[in-house]
Amino acid sequence: MAPKYKLFILVLLIIMIPSKGFSWGENGHRIVAAMAEKRLSPIAKKAVKQILGQESMPQASTWMDLIKAAPNWDFSKTYHYVNIQDGQDYWTSNKNPQGDTVKSIIYY
Repeated sequence: MAPKYKLFILVLLIIMIPSKGFSWGENGHRIVAAMAEKRLSPIAKKAVKQILGQESMPQASTWMDLIKAAPNWDFSKTYHYVNIQDGQDYWTSNKNPQGDTVKSIIYY
């Protein structure tokens, strides 16, 4: 098979991979939140309870994914990720002027 056809098939396969395969998804977020919740100090647990009320951290962990589809929350879409160029760290990289994960965590 000619190299250009192999490349074509590879590109086609990559395009056909569902995008969910590259994301954490609901279960991934909840698993990480459950692990984090178990490691909280008593003081941190109390603070989280004041913020979340009766909702657990695993339940709350998917809120941003759910709310970002609402038109009145469009401003927060960039709060869900951060882009860092190769060879740089967050502090030396070019920042998105609309915000990112790190900036939103620090702010809120």
